[in-house]
Amino acid sequence: GPVAASAIDEAIEAGGMVAAVITKGEQLTGVAHLGRAPTAKQQSALEWLYPTCAAAGCNAVARLQRDHRIDWADTHITMLEWLDRLCSHHHDLKTRKNWMLEHGRGKRAFVGPDDPRHPRKAHAPPVAAL
Repeated sequence: GPVAASAIDEAIEAGGMVAAVITKGEQLTGVAHLGRAPTAKQQSALEWLYPTCAAAGCNAVARLQRDHRIDWADTHITMLEWLDRLCSHHHDLKTRKNWMLEHGRGKRAFVGPDDPRHPRKAHAPPVAAL
């Protein structure tokens, strides 16, 4: 049932596991963790699905970093479907130089802010398409 936002904030601050079940009508579409870091199960699935850096042409496997496709600060949820793994080089380019992966999943082009394929360009598909 409904829960007060303040109760969720308190649970997160206390280190509690908080999750949201996401539905479309009667169909389950996902389970979101309401903390920044993925749960152990989400992390295991992420490592299995994406054993290398998500940037096309990069085969780095060591010290891959979790990356939220949609800034966590904007959503405050962690969904497996919105996570990628990036090597430190590509993660640094994203964080410091505004580079981003093209929309999609798996290996894909990693593009600079001036590239027409950059997700923040006006023609980028909506968040729901991710």
